[in-house]
Amino acid sequence: MQRRPTMQRIADQLGVSKNSVYLALNAKPGVSEVLREKVLETARSMGYYAYGEPETVKRSKCLLTVIPEYLQNDAFFYADVLWSLEAEAKKHGLLVIKHTVTREAERALIPPALPDGINVVGFLAIGVFSEAYVTRLYRTKIPIVSVDIPYYESPVCCVGAANHAGGYTAARHLIEKGHTDIGFAGPVYAARTVYERWSGFRQALEETGISTDAAYNLIGQPGRFELFDTQEALGPSFERLKTYPTAWFCAGDRIALAMMNLLTLHGLRVPEDVSILGFDDLAVAQMILPRLTTLHVRRKHMGRLAVEHLLRCAESHQTLAHIYLPCTLIERDSVKLIG
Repeated sequence: MQRRPTMQRIADQLGVSKNSVYLALNAKPGVSEVLREKVLETARSMGYYAYGEPETVKRSKCLLTVIPEYLQNDAFFYADVLWSLEAEAKKHGLLVIKHTVTREAERALIPPALPDGINVVGFLAIGVFSEAYVTRLYRTKIPIVSVDIPYYESPVCCVGAANHAGGYTAARHLIEKGHTDIGFAGPVYAARTVYERWSGFRQALEETGISTDAAYNLIGQPGRFELFDTQEALGPSFERLKTYPTAWFCAGDRIALAMMNLLTLHGLRVPEDVSILGFDDLAVAQMILPRLTTLHVRRKHMGRLAVEHLLRCAESHQTLAHIYLPCTLIERDSVKLIG
């Protein structure tokens, strides 16, 4: 009887450690892309299935979630999206396979490598990838839908939030509360979603004739992937300020949290001295003091719709229209009425 292939047998075949095989099969850092490809090729040839029992996987239609390495430990925004899309996939009899894309694989434009025989219905790209990598996925001819992040140069449809309208709503809310010195905090060069929120924010200010100090806009630098979602990441931009606006619109709740911590360290109070408005309505927005005023994003609905939209794309064999879910302003305690 032929022995069942294992990671140890693959390692013995290639003369490498079992740990190296594990890292390669699970798209984790620590091995070169050359070795990763050798491991995947050997695994396929030996009939090794890293994603489940061979017969179970072969009998199932699979949906592949493609996730960038920087999101592998995310427990905030995308956790809800992943949970809901998995639940929706099960309703349609789909097996969900998670594939983490390393930075090296993304730069080298290496698409996910799966054992032969797996019936992949489509890709769901979750998180920020380069346009070139999304285009590479599209060229595999496997149906693909992007979740949350729109791509302008790739013919890939997106299911996400109405970010421009959300940014506009945020700015108008601050203006209606009497604020005219308003800053924006968010890495507009790192993610299209943040750029769209920035655009909506600026439109609202322009329509009302408000022009604030450009120094208050902490937007990052072109060509640099920075998220501003921790106190350490936002700190260098914040420390360059000599004065502060009366309000900041932060393009994410985690950015808002980092901003509130920095303001507290500098002896300022929220909202008494500076008002803060976030985006996403993460669970933590209600746990902090003051409770965060923010824009609610329907993350669970986004995950469900992404699966439905992907199945429609697969059935019609064409790219369909984008779907953008409206955001809802949630008023809490972090924005002060002035004037």
